[in-house]
Amino acid sequence: MSDWDNVPKRLLFGFPTKPDLPYVYILGVSLLEAGRRSHRFTMTCPECGQWLPRFRPFIRSDASDAIARINRPPTIFFFDRVSPAINSLARWALDAGALIMFEPSSYSDDAHFRTAIELSHVLKFSHERLGHVRDFGDNPHPAIVIETLGADGLRIRWHGRWTTFNSFTAPRFVDAAGAGDWCSAGFLHVVGQNSAAGLTELRKPLIERAVRTGQALSAVNCGYEGARGAMEILTREKAAKILRLLAGGEGALPEGAHTLSTARKRALICDVCNASPESQKKQSKRRTG
Repeated sequence: MSDWDNVPKRLLFGFPTKPDLPYVYILGVSLLEAGRRSHRFTMTCPECGQWLPRFRPFIRSDASDAIARINRPPTIFFFDRVSPAINSLARWALDAGALIMFEPSSYSDDAHFRTAIELSHVLKFSHERLGHVRDFGDNPHPAIVIETLGADGLRIRWHGRWTTFNSFTAPRFVDAAGAGDWCSAGFLHVVGQNSAAGLTELRKPLIERAVRTGQALSAVNCGYEGARGAMEILTREKAAKILRLLAGGEGALPEGAHTLSTARKRALICDVCNASPESQKKQSKRRTG
């Protein structure tokens, strides 16, 4: 939480990071039957319908370039995809003393996937996505295994024993986008203060605080639209106050968060639209009109 105001904010509707990395466009929140809400993503341009660039894995030269640009070793290394280059980054971070967390969204029974698990101190996965893989959560290599259970909370394995934590009730529910990422961030914020070396000093109260911090952050962000919604609306001080209230069984979110999507401007992110004079005129009229 100490770096809340210093974390670079991205555009809500999409952001380019590198020509060969994906552009993600958030269409927004839809109201479903029985008052439920849902979000969806698309990989096509909302203006012209063209396909946006898809994800391409790093190659080993990319990993070497990234390491050369880093001035100091990381204290935490998080990854959710597997490739030889990403694994080499994880191994480099591990050798430098970083805490390694792997959060796969799919399973693959190959050497690279198994290596990723062996390199990790923390393995986190969704029961909905990977619960069908037999004995996946019983892998002996990670010191900590977290299995999220959706509305039923999560369970965590530490020192060979599983403990279940009920979910937080979100003070207000608008959108669940990014909830799992916020849970991971909160957990790492607590347990990763002293890198991998801090694992030897972990005690049950600290593990519990890490889990509840992650769950509370997840619940807070569910009150806002988008994976980074809370960061767009709340200051660091307000977020910290809400987290303290949630920890005590209370908590409320400021009203008006649902206006975020209409208050933000769309970003022209498509190369085809960028090259089209007609699209640029359309965007210009939309901004001035």
